[in-house]
Amino acid sequence: MNTPLPTAPPLHQQPPPRRGGRRRTALLAGSAALLIAGAAVGGVLWLRDGDGGDGTEPYTVALPDRLLDGAYKKEPVRPGDADGTEDLTGDAQAGKLGIAHGKGFMGGYVNDKKQKLNIYGASGDIADPRKTLDALVAMADEGTAKHPAAAADGGRRTVTPWTEFHPSGSRGVFVKCTSSKSASRTGAISVRLGISQCLWADHSAVGSVQHTVLAFEGLPSNVRNTPGATGDVMSAEELSEATVKVRDEARGKK
Repeated sequence: MNTPLPTAPPLHQQPPPRRGGRRRTALLAGSAALLIAGAAVGGVLWLRDGDGGDGTEPYTVALPDRLLDGAYKKEPVRPGDADGTEDLTGDAQAGKLGIAHGKGFMGGYVNDKKQKLNIYGASGDIADPRKTLDALVAMADEGTAKHPAAAADGGRRTVTPWTEFHPSGSRGVFVKCTSSKSASRTGAISVRLGISQCLWADHSAVGSVQHTVLAFEGLPSNVRNTPGATGDVMSAEELSEATVKVRDEARGKK
């Protein structure tokens, strides 16, 4: 099974299912960033005094069982789901995004408040991180434009458009984030959805971190066990800080 390359899905949508035959395209695009993923960069060599030229040593990504100081626990992979570690070497989409020798990563996490944290992306050799990041943001916007009906549901509003942040500890890392919220009511039942997403790119990886809070009120007694979340979604700026932390906690020696 193929793990989707990182991209960003439209913010009004839930992350795409991790099963099916288009996982690579989803991973790069999904932001979706959730899909992230120009020209082929085969044969990139690390000739920068042992680091990425910006003080960041080359690294690979291995998502741990817990993230953000243990607050988010990794959810088990369901039967038939991709394990998020596919080899993307030679993948056309990865090549267009400037990712050489790529290896996919993907994982879903949840905290005690049932808030979701979805991470996906690809580690490898990225020649021009800013160019790759801009391409991923463009893919996310393109995905939203292709689903105008879904974007309009529930009174969705953009709280923060795609914005570049410079959180602490982000030397050599480019980070762009966005956030949206929506709310709807049917009779006594109300639904509140908040989604914030950040994309990061450096010379070793591109990734998407998406924080989702889906809450329900007024549910009938026979469905009150629906796992709605409590609390508020992180702001785009808060998630930018969390994204750098996720990157640091998932980094391994290359």
